[in-house]
Parts: sequence; structure tokens; C-alpha cells
Amino acid sequence: MTNLLPIALVIGAASASFAQSTAVSAFSRGERAYEPEPYHYTLDSDTRADLELDSSVIPWVSRFAPTGLGKMRIAWLLGHPYLNANHIRQRQNAVAYLVARPLIRERLGALFEEMSKVSMVGLTRGY
Repeated sequence: MTNLLPIALVIGAASASFAQSTAVSAFSRGERAYEPEPYHYTLDSDTRADLELDSSVIPWVSRFAPTGLGKMRIAWLLGHPYLNANHIRQRQNAVAYLVARPLIRERLGALFEEMSKVSMVGLTRGY
């Protein structure tokens, strides 16, 4: 089994200083906080309406994300599809990895829940 201590330390350290970093605004929009997003396309409002993203797809898919940050990230990813096939495969492989490892998924979910609380504190304080 993969040792989660390094991951937990990195995420824990990030969450401890997260509320005061400039990444709070990006993170709160569902974007990556500490590295740029891969090359992607931003869907316009007509395309979002045609695909029923906001009325059907995002609410349905968001049921599978237990944290507020997960819901925001899913919404962002659906509205900003990656254009590079390698980035798409990396995302699919990451999801497949976590689906096959429920214990790791639970631990990461708990860590992200803590990060969600910290980011909400930062947003309410205006950082």
C-alpha cells in the first residue's frame, strides 16, 4: 500500500498556510491552486446551455464529490475541457487509481475537507 504520509504532509502544510496565500481565489473557483491548468478551452454560455451543463450535468456529477472543493473542481473541469489528449489520459488514470483504492480516496477526501474549511475561512476574511 502506498505510504500517504508524504502526501498528507504536503497537503497539511499547504492547508496550514493556504488561507493567507494568493491561491485562495483560484482554488475557490475550482482551478488548480499551485500550478497552471493544462491547455484547455473555456465553453461559452451557448455551448454550456446546449450541453445542459449547469442545469443537469454538473448537479448530477457533483453528487459524487463529497466536498465543496470537489464540487467546484468538477464544475470547473466540465466547463473547461482539456485539449491535449495526454492531459485527458492523465486525468482518467488518476481517477482510475483512486477508484481502485477506496482507503486512499477516503484519506484524501478527509484532507481536502480540511482544506475546504481553511479556504472558506480565507474567503470570509478576504485573503
